[in-house]
Amino acid sequence: MALIGCPVNVGQFGTTDKDLDRYKQAGEYALEAKMYRDDSLTIYNELKSDDIQEKIARAEDAANRAETAEIHVADMTATVEADFNIIDGWVKDMSVTPYGFTAVGGEVTVTLPSNFTKVSSIYINGGRQEAGDDFTYNNSTHVVTFSSALQPGDRVSVLAGTVYEKTSTIAQTLQGMGGADYVKTGDGESVQKKLNDLSSGSGISITKPFNGAVPQPLVSLVQDTVTPFDFGAVSDAVFDPNTQRLVSGTDNTIALQTMFNEAHRRGARVLFPLNGRFATRSLYLYKDDVKNPNWEGRPGRLEITGTTTGHSTGDVETQGTALFHIEGQAEPLLSMVGSFSLANPSGMGGYLSISRINLVGSVDTTHVLLLQGSQGQIEINDYTVKVLNPNGNGITESTTWETTHRNGLIRGGASLTSPGTWKGIGLNIMADGTNGQVNMKIYNNVNIYKMGYGIRIGRRDKTQGTFGPLVFIGGQTSLSDEYGMWLDGGVIAFTSIGQQHEGARKNAIRIDSKLEDGSLSTDLPRTIKFISTYITGSGTIEDGSENSYAVYIANGDGIELDTMTFNTVGNGIGFDAGEVDNLLIRRPTFRTVRSYGQSNGIGIKAFGNQNAFKRHYLERPVFNQNPSIKIEPTAKEVFARGAAGGRISFSTNTSTPSIIHGAGTGDESFRQINFNNSLPTVITDITGGTAFQTLLITFSNDNTSIQHNHNQIWLAGSDFQGTSRSTITLYYTGTEWREVCRSTNVP
Repeated sequence: MALIGCPVNVGQFGTTDKDLDRYKQAGEYALEAKMYRDDSLTIYNELKSDDIQEKIARAEDAANRAETAEIHVADMTATVEADFNIIDGWVKDMSVTPYGFTAVGGEVTVTLPSNFTKVSSIYINGGRQEAGDDFTYNNSTHVVTFSSALQPGDRVSVLAGTVYEKTSTIAQTLQGMGGADYVKTGDGESVQKKLNDLSSGSGISITKPFNGAVPQPLVSLVQDTVTPFDFGAVSDAVFDPNTQRLVSGTDNTIALQTMFNEAHRRGARVLFPLNGRFATRSLYLYKDDVKNPNWEGRPGRLEITGTTTGHSTGDVETQGTALFHIEGQAEPLLSMVGSFSLANPSGMGGYLSISRINLVGSVDTTHVLLLQGSQGQIEINDYTVKVLNPNGNGITESTTWETTHRNGLIRGGASLTSPGTWKGIGLNIMADGTNGQVNMKIYNNVNIYKMGYGIRIGRRDKTQGTFGPLVFIGGQTSLSDEYGMWLDGGVIAFTSIGQQHEGARKNAIRIDSKLEDGSLSTDLPRTIKFISTYITGSGTIEDGSENSYAVYIANGDGIELDTMTFNTVGNGIGFDAGEVDNLLIRRPTFRTVRSYGQSNGIGIKAFGNQNAFKRHYLERPVFNQNPSIKIEPTAKEVFARGAAGGRISFSTNTSTPSIIHGAGTGDESFRQINFNNSLPTVITDITGGTAFQTLLITFSNDNTSIQHNHNQIWLAGSDFQGTSRSTITLYYTGTEWREVCRSTNVP
């Protein structure tokens, strides 16, 4: 006989401990009878011995004992059979078979198997439901109707009162589906309920080992962070460091895009695992009706963290986390694109944190990382960006602000054996055509290696967009195939402190609003300062052109080069004297000069036509080694003019010349003027003077005289006739000029 479907305690059917002792005793008697029977057989076999009388006696005694034991066995067997017949009837009458399932939610009726004749009880999540109050059962239709709808995830166990043809033991019942519903824990809940809680994390709390810490639900702790593995991503990408190509890897695009979308929606952190290698197509941190329609809300608002980064051997470090862009898409690997609008700021991206991750583009990738139309707490730290497309860019920031970078590496593949083939920009800071600013940005120790342009900043072909304040601290550009750093139109309030530029094929630093196609940007670079910059081995084309100079300034206003150091220089600093205004070069140090520099190089050169209204200043240059020409003659002249406070020559025959210096409004004035008029001219006033300044006046011929008019010019009692050998010095009180001294006909 087997019990059906549920555990049975024999004691509950009326069997006592005394009865159990009887069952035990019967078993002992049975064992004793077997022993005596075996002993009788042994004695029988020994009857052949001489001592037969003794053996007969022993045999008779064994037989008597066996008979007595058999009587006891028969008696106890009858008793046990009678008891179990009673129990079997009870069990058959009360036997149950479990039927369990998990609710989808909303169910009010459930149909049971057709061989169920009645339902004894139902348990929901371990709680007993009473027939009539909580449910009803129709025996003819086998339908259970609940008094209230089931909830999603409810664990339902139905105990149906019938006898299956194939019965189950208690152990089999507990091992079957729903078996854990019948075993209770100390607090009255079923084991199944506890297992469900473990699976979902609900009902489980953790207290951290800190003073004052309180229990926190485990589910809230684990939901704070998501990983690619939570969404089925596979870490199996293989990158060949020799060919610099992605060899193989599962396409994880759907898994990773879903992860980003859900983390953004739920406010969870994204954590990439140690040594995680994920191949993917383009990923979007914003809503696009075609590319990413499931993104909810504004672009960005996400924290993404990986582990160790680096490409020091041409491959991702063993411990590193990496996303590899699958070939075939001329789009960014990862992008956050918003729309700049002061009237509708909800369309702008921002609040994005990316750290400790490798982003590896493909030969088709346009931008490995694109940030556009975004503002507010954007930080990119401890990253490595790999560029494989010679015309592609590493990180492009288009009309973004409030951004910080720290400890970044952007690496391309430019080679000295194929010069001029790489045109892509490592760090590309540009305008998107809106009137948004690109400002409040700090770049701390950002390094760009083997790109076409290391860093390029400016509006270029766009008509709007200003760039500044921007601050670069440390970091370097290295082995750029074109230029190390190019600042073009729209850059304003730019500061570089302690940057290094090495091995650029052309200029290490170029400041120029003229684009490569000859067109001009709609604004000039302005208010730019480099402090303690180290430049080595740049301008290596060595053809004497603008591009052969380590630093070239084509145009701009308010440019300051403070304490630059030049190592292995060929040509040092070049600038266009007719286009650059307010240029200050302070204490440049030429440490070493390479062979070309010693034979053909120029330390500082002025290009273009001189313009007396432009101001250029040079302070205390240092030449530890000398190029062929330290400062070429035109540069000496413009710097001398600046050192004298500015010198201008007039030949327009005007009687009231202005000595305003530069593009200002009179706050700075020339300190020297020369008259070279072609017709007789009487000077009645000199405008644009600065209070308390002195003015040295020289003459190229005899056509100019200065009138003593007791109004604006006070001379020593009479007019002054200028000659090619005379000078006069005036002092300006703020309202009028007064003579200091004069010289006439100096031989």
